[in-house]
Amino acid sequence: MELKGFVEILRPANCVVAGLVGILGATVALGSLPGYEKSLMIFLVVFLGCSWGNIINDYFDYEIDKINRPH
Repeated sequence: MELKGFVEILRPANCVVAGLVGILGATVALGSLPGYEKSLMIFLVVFLGCSWGNIINDYFDYEIDKINRPH
């Protein structure tokens, strides 16, 4: 797989936003901004989880996407 295709399937813009929302949620839950290491871990967990979800979705919806979104 080409690098462009790999990055495309992850939908990084969506995952970055999801990671930031994870940090925002932790901030609301804790009442203050989490430390740098904790924020980084939250961001990475949410980013990677979102990426994995996008990949799994594309894998299982391959036949449907060929019809609905051929490109």
